[in-house]
Amino acid sequence: YLKNNNIYYYTNLDTLIFNENILDPFKSTKESKIHLRLQQRSTKKYITIVQGIESYTEIDAKSLLKSLKKNLCCNGCIIHHKEYGNVLQIQGDKRSDIFNFLKEKYKINENNIEKHGG
Repeated sequence: YLKNNNIYYYTNLDTLIFNENILDPFKSTKESKIHLRLQQRSTKKYITIVQGIESYTEIDAKSLLKSLKKNLCCNGCIIHHKEYGNVLQIQGDKRSDIFNFLKEKYKINENNIEKHGG
């Protein structure tokens, strides 16, 4: 592609012309949602799954996991899923705690965080 005064010209069969301030396909949209799900591991054990972090470029998954583990006193890991990308797994039912943490620390609108299952 060629760059000229914040306008990108893609020299492909289908030429895509856009202004950087108006349309950026690689920029995170605030419309994308973060999903908090609960998965039952055994009779009394649960895992909280955080999905959709990749759509927010200002959030690093490793640093988020580290701060969640420290603040919530639990363990967790990052799993790469073929369909969903990087997914955080955290021990215990921590959906409401993660919801409040993302809302306060990263200033994510509560409409963009979806808590599944009760």
